[in-house]
Amino acid sequence: MRNTAEIMKMWLIVLCTLCTHQAMAQGVKPCTTSGKDSAAVNAVPRLYNLNMPVAPDHYTSGFGFFCKQELKLEKINVPLKFRVGNPEDCNYLESKPHATVPSK
Repeated sequence: MRNTAEIMKMWLIVLCTLCTHQAMAQGVKPCTTSGKDSAAVNAVPRLYNLNMPVAPDHYTSGFGFFCKQELKLEKINVPLKFRVGNPEDCNYLESKPHATVPSK
């Protein structure tokens, strides 16, 4: 007679095997249509357009007021930065390369 631990191991193996088989059965099947159905599939709107280029101000369009002003100053080579708090805290929050954890 087998002990309880061996029986539990066997049930665990069987359960894992069944779950793995079920997970593999959820694969994505290609959509094949013919006739009238093909128009319905093509009518689904796309979430993106690969032919449209990215806007030139895509990165900076989400900037706040002070960030936009700082960017203008950087373009004319004025070394002025707007920061709330001390520079060490800001560098840490902005994940600068050699930033240290701010002390309290």
